[in-house]
Amino acid sequence: MRYKTIIIVALLMGMFLVFGCSNNENKATVIELTADEISELESLEAEFDERPPLIDKVVATKNAEALANIKLRIGILRGASGIGMSPLMKGEADGETSLQFEFVFNKKVQDLLERIKLREVNVAVLPTHIAAAIYNDNDGGIQLLGINGLGSFPRDKDTKKIEGKDFPITCIVIDKSFGEEHPMLVRAFVTSYKKSVEGIVVGGFDHSKQVVEYGIMKDEASAEKAIERTQTVWIDGKKAKDLVGPYLETIFEVNPELIGGVLPDETFYYEIKARN
Repeated sequence: MRYKTIIIVALLMGMFLVFGCSNNENKATVIELTADEISELESLEAEFDERPPLIDKVVATKNAEALANIKLRIGILRGASGIGMSPLMKGEADGETSLQFEFVFNKKVQDLLERIKLREVNVAVLPTHIAAAIYNDNDGGIQLLGINGLGSFPRDKDTKKIEGKDFPITCIVIDKSFGEEHPMLVRAFVTSYKKSVEGIVVGGFDHSKQVVEYGIMKDEASAEKAIERTQTVWIDGKKAKDLVGPYLETIFEVNPELIGGVLPDETFYYEIKARN
């Protein structure tokens, strides 16, 4: 016990010297710790009554460096289903996130589905019922990360019996393997997306103009109509599951093939891991 405490104190003293002894107070020298060293610090922090703030500082620095080296490829459909991604695109353009994004546009659903199956994108924005169908047809290769659009279900001859509003009509899905490999990046992405959505809620964001500027829709008139029908939100966790489950059940009762023939099981929903 005492030996572990000495190790932690020694590491923290070394880190203090690196962060605190810079000649220029506005610049911080980046401490070089390996992932194993960071893991050791986090596993030993229980020796203290509370987590030393400097551990958070060092870990946050190393995490930021790691995230900055990974580019998140996001698949988007041109048209109404891609509207919810415009605030994140604006956030990146304005330098409000340190994450690297590559937005991959697709004209047709089939094109995006092919990219998902080939793992050419890590994240994608999809109509929720199509996300369920891909999950069922692709051996559970994707998971639902959260809901990003509420509205009235698109009407056609197969779905005219579905009545109601504020359905979880669009969602963001993640490649299952990618999500398992990069839980920290997933958390950072969700945080960035939430902030972007909050920007719309607070105001000062010309949504229809941005949708056109970023190439999601062709003209502002069409964009305004689509925005009126769709509320951009971010809902994840149990609340998302509670909304999506009944929604898919309703569609299943009308036409099971619209969601791939069966209702998705529990692993359809990605569990966002809390920071250790």
